[in-house]
Formats: sequence, structure tokens, C-alpha cells
Amino acid sequence: MNDLKKSIKTDLMVIEEMPKDNYSFPIKHFIEFMKGKELSKITYPTALDYYNYQKSLALDSITAATFNSRLAALKNRLQYLLSLTPDNLRIDKRWAFNEKLKKLKPIKINKSIDFTLLPSVKNILDLTEKIKDSSPSISLIVRLGLATGLRISSVINIKFSDLTYYQDKGIVNIRISKIKNGKADNKNVSIELIDEIKNCLKGKKYLFETKNGKQIQRTYVSNRLEHYSKQYLNQSISYHSLRHIVASKCNEKGWDPVKIQHFLFHERIATTLELYCHSQASQGDVDELGLEG
Repeated sequence: MNDLKKSIKTDLMVIEEMPKDNYSFPIKHFIEFMKGKELSKITYPTALDYYNYQKSLALDSITAATFNSRLAALKNRLQYLLSLTPDNLRIDKRWAFNEKLKKLKPIKINKSIDFTLLPSVKNILDLTEKIKDSSPSISLIVRLGLATGLRISSVINIKFSDLTYYQDKGIVNIRISKIKNGKADNKNVSIELIDEIKNCLKGKKYLFETKNGKQIQRTYVSNRLEHYSKQYLNQSISYHSLRHIVASKCNEKGWDPVKIQHFLFHERIATTLELYCHSQASQGDVDELGLEG
């Protein structure tokens, strides 16, 4: 990645004017970084400087997942900028460029969990209450995460065609088609919560859509949740943390590990045993979650 032969203003304008996609939100941090440093051009040392800065944040103020999403956004935009230069027509230049980008490695996410550092269910519910007016979509998507323990990739892909109402039982059965192991499965949720989501967000195809009628993106959810959790809980949490909170409560309630495995759609029982079978939680948290054993 030799100097991209454009002024920093032109480079940033190109990035800022790109159509919105999954990288639009995390790349804002790079744009702010460049403007704050008043750097004159984008070079590999510039990218490395930003990489090291973000890595220092990952030690105490942002999650590994957030760091990796910002790094992926940076690489995507730099590759786009390269495509606008004559160097893109030369195989040797493109190869050298990509080799340097490979040195900017993502952080390996540590799967060990300190459950004592996780917020309580009450903390999370208080958070959803505080943001329900300013960010109803995030508030509701977090509440659904607590109710189901689903991964964010599954939640944002729920379509109205996946919902089956059972009025006599007061539940909605959700067909979950996007699961990590590639299999389809089902979840039961209260009619009240699903109707609240439908009436609030008024989606047409997906349960969670933006005001413009587009499917909500996982990067948006992750970044907004990180922002609000830092603001109201004084700690940065990820959407995946909701799965840990839910699972630890199931374990505390006395659920069999196999039952927890099926509830979380874990492919291997070893994953369930390793992560959750030695966690601790208060009975109050379990009652607040309202899981049925």
C-alpha cells in the first residue's frame, strides 16, 4: 500500500460518499481519527497507526468483536480506494497491497467468560427502558435477545413469514432459519412482545427494519448497543453477551446441560459445558428472566 495519490480531503470525501453498507458505521471511527490527526495522505503507516490505536482501546474499552468490525471496515475502504488508482491495474502492486493488509490481523475472541463482570438482567431491562424512546429498535432487539438467547444473525433475519401465532397459548412460534450450524429450528415468544415489535417498527418483510424499510444490520446493532451500554451501564457489552446472561440463568435454574445446548442451538455439548456449567447468578435474576424450566 504505497501512498494513495489523492489528498486526504478527497480520500475522506470518497469514503463518506460511498453508498451505505455494513461498513458505514464502523468506518466513521477511522474518518474521525484521520481528521483529528490532520494527516495529509493515507499510507500504510497511517493504517498501522489507526490499527494500533484501536488495539489499545480493545484492551479496556471496546470488545474484540467491535475492534474486528472496525478493522474489516478499514480494509474494505482501503481496497476500494486502491481500485481508483493506476496501481490496481498492476498485479504486483495489488499483491503487495494485500500482503500489507494481512499484517493488520483481527483479535482472536477469547471464549472464556467471567460471569461476575456481566450486567444483571435487571440492568439490561433498565437499559432497554432508558433507550426505548430514543432508539426503540435497539431496545426491542435487546429484549428479544433476552427472551430467546438467539444470536444477532438469527434475530435480524426473522421474517413475518416465520411467525406462527397460537392465540390460545399466548405465544408466537418463530421459525429460525439462520443458525450457526446451518439447521432450522424454532423458538416460542410471548405474543405481547412480538406485537409490540410489529406495532412499533412497522416492518413489511422483516421483524426488524429501519424507517426506510431496510433490514437492520448487525453492525448497527452491535455499535449502538456498545454505545448505550457504555453510557448507561459504564461498561461495554456485546449482543452476544445476552446469550451468556440467558444461559447462566438457565444453568442456575437447574436446567440440564443438554437442554441448555438445545435452547442455545449449540452444535456441541462441549461448548455448553465449557462456557456455562460453572456460572453463578442470583435467584432474582432468574425470576426476572422468566424462563420456564
